[in-house]
Amino acid sequence: ARHDVYVRLHKRILDVIETVVPVVHVRSIDEVVCNLLPSEGDRAEDLARQRSARC
Repeated sequence: ARHDVYVRLHKRILDVIETVVPVVHVRSIDEVVCNLLPSEGDRAEDLARQRSARC
């Protein structure tokens, strides 16, 4: 119904995610694949919280 709004929000969310971790693949409007460096593996939950706080 409001596809343009969803697309703009999706792009904004991707921009925020990429400030924390690189996006490797976009699977859908609400699912992306990111690769963490080995040193970031233990910090995955912290990174997720950072992304949530920025959105």
